[in-house]
Amino acid sequence: MEKNELKPAGVFHYFDEICQVPRPSKKEEKMIAYLKAFGEKHKLETLVDEAGNVLIKKPATPGMENRKTVVLQSQCHRHGVRKEQRCAARLPHRPDRNRN
Repeated sequence: MEKNELKPAGVFHYFDEICQVPRPSKKEEKMIAYLKAFGEKHKLETLVDEAGNVLIKKPATPGMENRKTVVLQSQCHRHGVRKEQRCAARLPHRPDRNRN
């Protein structure tokens, strides 16, 4: 499966962008800047603390304010890999997960 065939395309577009940002351990500044710019571009409350933690808040969809909050968490760095092994290059095809 090619990168441009992954669904939902809107999600994998951002995954591909993230994969292009160099971010070795202890040098996450470019990833932090990407995340901050992403939040600001989408008019989301975006906070970065002195340790480099990034918090992006998105308000609930109208009518869903009483639902449980969803939290996504991840590290900003990526351990070194060979060029041919980078992010989207080898995403597994999961026919049971083709959801739009």
